[in-house]
Amino acid sequence: MTKQEIFETAYRQLALDMSCTVDDIISSKNVYCGKKHLEGRRLFNNDKSPLSILCINNKVVFSGDDDIVSWCRERFDDVKGGWFTEFDNLRILDARLLAHGHRIMDSHCFFLPDGESQLEQADGVCWYEKDELERFRGDERFEQALGFEELRPDELAVTFENNGQILAMAGVSSDSDLLWQIGINTLPEAEGRGLGKYLVTLLKNEVIRRGKVPYYGCHFSHSISQRIAIGAGFTPVWSEIYTR
Repeated sequence: MTKQEIFETAYRQLALDMSCTVDDIISSKNVYCGKKHLEGRRLFNNDKSPLSILCINNKVVFSGDDDIVSWCRERFDDVKGGWFTEFDNLRILDARLLAHGHRIMDSHCFFLPDGESQLEQADGVCWYEKDELERFRGDERFEQALGFEELRPDELAVTFENNGQILAMAGVSSDSDLLWQIGINTLPEAEGRGLGKYLVTLLKNEVIRRGKVPYYGCHFSHSISQRIAIGAGFTPVWSEIYTR
């Protein structure tokens, strides 16, 4: 899968998520559209939110109820996507959402890979397929790698182990039929050894070989996680704002 194919697939998914077109995702102007809950969209806990927000290509895509989307057009039409998450904008948006019984919950930045990376598998690497993951349910050490969420089932995990002890795990969930999201946990005693970057790279390669697009998300302030993504061959592409 080439970089162009990866990005084109991701753009199709984002268009489904936001009830817009791929041309809207690619465009340079802010987009305003009603949410249609299209089949194939990524499903999160905020699926019934009155407003979904996506920042990509230095513009903002607003998707949701007609009244709040119209208000966003009036208030934010001159705001570029690169500056939308300035706190003054978020404060105003949060106050408006409160009228609908919602508040801003979170914001994440998301990364896509350029393609596969050349990497050999070292001794100590172990793979766990979907039907082998149940053994890790409830294990808080790996809550970022495995979510055990019905709407976004875990598909695969890879670990680095020493003398039978897991030091780090990367896992991937099928957030949709097109995009699979990677998460990583490194145990405190193994931090600083590059295991996070190594396992995320291995898992990225395997997901691409299975014909899916891997993607990686984290908090804007989580610089360690961002460095792992970049080191594993990912590049930042878009951000999302969630409400509850």
